[in-house]
Amino acid sequence: MLATRVRLSDLPEGALATFDQADVDLPMQRLLGSLGFTAACQVRLCKSGEPFIVRVRSSRIGLSRALAAAIYVIPTNGSI
Repeated sequence: MLATRVRLSDLPEGALATFDQADVDLPMQRLLGSLGFTAACQVRLCKSGEPFIVRVRSSRIGLSRALAAAIYVIPTNGSI
């Protein structure tokens, strides 16, 4: 069974997921990578809204709603 990708902005608060990809331009991909959004890293949605607060590795990062909607993750079993 294939894992289902969802937008980071669609996760419920507290959900744990694995980063899959971001549908953004190359400069933003590089910025996200420097913030820790790298292949298969674990992320947790701490707070929905504006901004979305996401834990990536050991950092908490604030993201705009538009950026959170452009990031795709694979929810960990039981997170949705």
